[in-house]
Amino acid sequence: MIGLTAPNNPGDEIHVRIVAIDPDGSSGTPMNAYVPLSHAFQWVAPGNSHSCAVSPSGILKCWGGNSSSQLGVGNTINSLVPVYVLSGEQWTKVSSYGNTTCALNTAGAAFCWGGGTQGQLGTGAWTNSSIPIAVVGGHAFAKISVGNQHVCAITSANIVYCWGLNSSGQLGIGNTTSSNVPIQVPGTWSDIDLGASHSCAINSLDFNVYCWGLNSSGQVGDGSGTNRVTPMPVTGGLTFSKVSAGGSHTCAIKTSGHLYCWGAGGVGQIGDNYQVNRPTPTLEYSGAPSWKSIALGSQHSCGTKTDDSLWCWGANSLGELGDSTTTNKAIPTFVGGGNLFENLAAGIDHTCAKKLNSFKLYCWGANTLGAVGLGSATPANVTSPTAIQD
Repeated sequence: MIGLTAPNNPGDEIHVRIVAIDPDGSSGTPMNAYVPLSHAFQWVAPGNSHSCAVSPSGILKCWGGNSSSQLGVGNTINSLVPVYVLSGEQWTKVSSYGNTTCALNTAGAAFCWGGGTQGQLGTGAWTNSSIPIAVVGGHAFAKISVGNQHVCAITSANIVYCWGLNSSGQLGIGNTTSSNVPIQVPGTWSDIDLGASHSCAINSLDFNVYCWGLNSSGQVGDGSGTNRVTPMPVTGGLTFSKVSAGGSHTCAIKTSGHLYCWGAGGVGQIGDNYQVNRPTPTLEYSGAPSWKSIALGSQHSCGTKTDDSLWCWGANSLGELGDSTTTNKAIPTFVGGGNLFENLAAGIDHTCAKKLNSFKLYCWGANTLGAVGLGSATPANVTSPTAIQD
């Protein structure tokens, strides 16, 4: 006998209750199962050659490359379709970069898996893990962000902890010693995001952006070009509501809705109609106070405006801007084919977002090992937002 319960969210999954009937007519022990109706997702995290996403009910799936076990399925076998991450957890947020993935469960506990040789799994070890493993310390986090080989997370009390590689000071703890356990960063913070080898956060007291770590392209935003081992305020004395860090550049949305970017700009990723580095915050080309969200990849930038329209700029040789071309753009360029988007996230060379008011996920850019989610590794590059395959 099978009983069905309607899904909590359209397109999520059906709750199936299975009861075996013995030959004598008696019933056995009931079993519960969840059968997916489709790949319905709320939050997404593109990495390098893989992507992960969380469903509205807290199910986590990953797909693409798996050479370092970044899919969390207990092996190193690539998958062209979304597969369930091995755990008994219910998830709320996920973040990926390179070959490492981390996620938060409903209690705020952090788990990481995949590449861990620089301590970025936060488990007290220096090894990879093929399944989610709890970050030590017992902290409850509200947000987690994964960099190239380091990770930071922020608690509901606005305290930031970082762990992993620290060769450029990207942990923000006053030295360049790597750590395989979380270490508290001085200050109190309201948001955080990690680039390849730098970190940026919004201070909860003055609402300025502070950055630390590698500064070779000006990505720390203090005008110095010098690596920083502790949080440094970006110049200008502005107040911000959101921040995103990319490969070697950073962007933040001012409380007024204006967008500023700084750091590497050689392929137009600053968005000011030039292709030069900017060591201090620079207003994007339009100068309009209309930005709602921002997400940065290795050399590209994407954002949504207050009308939920999607705009991208920077490197585009792999289709990472989603404008149906492979031409770099030095100013924000409209994308989307008529769709509106939310919950935007960028990987190294590909980008994903959820269609507004739905649980349908779209991705575009480099489709290495199936990272875009088409169910195939071809085409190699996807130049416009494309729904992942059910």
